[in-house]
Amino acid sequence: MADEITVVLTENATIAQADTLLHELNEVYLLGSSITIDASQVVKIDSAVIQLLVSLKKSLTVSDLTIHWESPSSAFVSAVKALALTDYLSLQ
Repeated sequence: MADEITVVLTENATIAQADTLLHELNEVYLLGSSITIDASQVVKIDSAVIQLLVSLKKSLTVSDLTIHWESPSSAFVSAVKALALTDYLSLQ
C-alpha cells in the first residue's frame, strides 16, 4: 500500500478538467491508498467534478480507504453545501 497521496484541484475545477481529473483519480485509486484532496485553490467548481469526487468517496469506502480534505476553499465548500453533500463527503 502506498502512502497517502494528495491530488490538487485547480482554480477552475469544471467539466473541462473532468476527464483529466478522472484519469488522475483512477491512477491514484489503483495505488490502494487513502487520498487527500487539496481544494484550497478552487474558485469555481461544477457538478461534474463534484460527481467525480462523490464517486471517488464511494470507491474508497468500499475499499476501506478514506478521502481527506486539505484547506477547502469557501467556493468549494459552498458548492458542496448547495448540493447537500457535506455529510456524504465528510466535509465538516
